[in-house]
Amino acid sequence: RPITLKANNRTKVYGETLAMGTTDYSIAAGSLVNGNTITGVTLASAGSAATATVTTPGPVYPISISAATGSGLDNYTISYDNTATLTITTRPITVTVKTGQFKYCGQSNPVYDYTYTVSGNGVGLASGDAFAGSLTRVAGESVGNFDILQADLSIVAGSIDKTGNYKITYQSAPFEIKGVTIDASASGNSYPLGSPAKVSATVYASNGTTPVSGVLVTFTLTTTGGGVAKTITATSNSAGVAESLPFTGLTVNLYKVVATSGCENSIPAYLSVYDPNAGFVTGGGWIMSPLYAYAADPTLTGKANFGFNAQYKKGSNAVDGNTEFQFTAGNLNFKSSNYSAGTLVISGAKATFRGTGTINGTGTYSFMVSGIDGTVTGGGGVDKFRIKIWGSNGVVYDNNMGNDENGVPTTALGGGSIVIHDNSKKTVTAARVDNLNVEVVPIALKAYPNPSTNKFTVNVQSSNREEKIQVRVMDLNGRVVEMFNNLSANQTLQIGSNYRPGMYIVEMIQGNERKQLKLIKQAN
Repeated sequence: RPITLKANNRTKVYGETLAMGTTDYSIAAGSLVNGNTITGVTLASAGSAATATVTTPGPVYPISISAATGSGLDNYTISYDNTATLTITTRPITVTVKTGQFKYCGQSNPVYDYTYTVSGNGVGLASGDAFAGSLTRVAGESVGNFDILQADLSIVAGSIDKTGNYKITYQSAPFEIKGVTIDASASGNSYPLGSPAKVSATVYASNGTTPVSGVLVTFTLTTTGGGVAKTITATSNSAGVAESLPFTGLTVNLYKVVATSGCENSIPAYLSVYDPNAGFVTGGGWIMSPLYAYAADPTLTGKANFGFNAQYKKGSNAVDGNTEFQFTAGNLNFKSSNYSAGTLVISGAKATFRGTGTINGTGTYSFMVSGIDGTVTGGGGVDKFRIKIWGSNGVVYDNNMGNDENGVPTTALGGGSIVIHDNSKKTVTAARVDNLNVEVVPIALKAYPNPSTNKFTVNVQSSNREEKIQVRVMDLNGRVVEMFNNLSANQTLQIGSNYRPGMYIVEMIQGNERKQLKLIKQAN
């Protein structure tokens, strides 16, 4: 009697072993009679092993059936239908990104942490499998939150990729980049020309007190005009300090130093490289104080008088001299108390120095003076002056408000002069500041009649008969009205017959020496 036996279709989860048993079958054709029985069959499938995969050659594996046993089976012709299958299903696993992960701006990205489903009962990692690869995150280095992504996170057994055998549920979480504050004030030092310099900054968390390590800090040194002189990197240590190795190659200048972590910048510091043998600077006269210069009342303008001298003490980086500045409209009378060591920087036509002083005889205020000698190459023919005064509550006065401290002064003198004295010149003489009047000898300048309704007779006097003399006449806006070159000592000029009524400044220049007079042209 014919009979056909067929195994039942089966399923299992990847990574689990399936016991095939002996009874999971059915009679597909024919029937047993007279009380005959089948007590068992042999069932087999390659898919029953824990290592059988969903991926090729899976997920479907054939089930073979054979060797039926029972009673009265000699009376049957038994056929076996081997079309039954065992299907492997993916193994569920959940990857959960840990919350609260962060770094500080400028730190390297960490290895992003995660947890996953504990193995057992057909879930989690199968025996012998493990995670490989890593998570990543949405690109960006600004302060804020960035989603952590699954990226190339995979599951392997040795070198064999097993990811296709799993159903991975990925639960993301944000990664935070926290802000920092950077204090670069430690970079504001002075160095003699040719000496090694270094820059340093301290990195804090946003609270301003907790030091942050591992932050890559980039220091950018720029000169007057914004040209980049040097870029240096350093990484903050456990105290939050990022400090460069000593470096050389800087020329005489006042350098603006900005430290950045990539998304946060420091307040600028100023590093000076000075030559104590470069000379000294004197200045005296007045400017028209512009709008916004006086912080307490930005609308105030008017005449402001100044006088200063600054030079290095012999064999020292100590700067000697005095500075006074008076802005009558703002009732501001500043007088220096001392100059900061190593801060007198003379570079071409520009001189800068800084120190501390008082306002109206009280308090302690920091100040910075910057001046241009218009007669020096690169000076542009016009003397210019800037003073910035600040205290614990911010800027008090700055006639170039908002400009970098190493920027070029923009306020032309209304009267007076700024002179950079070159120590290499034999004709350099002493200078002093006294009640805002600068006295430089041994040259003299005389004009008569003054005032005049017609012309002026100008006499230039000097004990130096070797160097030629230049005389220039300027209006109160600093514009040159008339200029005479290659004059000799004790020469006389006739000027002014075609000048419009008003006030003019006549200036005599010989080498590093200057003298000025006011001329008043009256209407007929």
